[in-house]
Amino acid sequence: MGYRSEVAYSIGFTDEKSMGQFINHVFGSGDAKMLEALKECEVCFKELRINFHAYDCKWYESYDDVQGHTRLYELCDDEDTQFFGQCDYKFMRVGEEQGDIDEMYSNNADHR
Repeated sequence: MGYRSEVAYSIGFTDEKSMGQFINHVFGSGDAKMLEALKECEVCFKELRINFHAYDCKWYESYDDVQGHTRLYELCDDEDTQFFGQCDYKFMRVGEEQGDIDEMYSNNADHR
């Protein structure tokens, strides 16, 4: 069984070039966890967004897939990459228990 959550995040880009560079970076990174995470996402070039949504999932930090997703959206806050300032993310996890809600935003995200 295990504890279940609903999880969603969205990564937004300033332009098509930065979005393409982000995707190319993930494919070329050699990080299999992050690449698998990207493959599970909806890539919307028209909206300049990468979206992920999972219902009724086990979102444990020790799980490989969760680590991959976390690395993916945290690229926006990594000052050592070219993406810092070129993208932002919003993340939300809602657990089974009342009040169990996690929200995270990149440094440059619009918090509305």
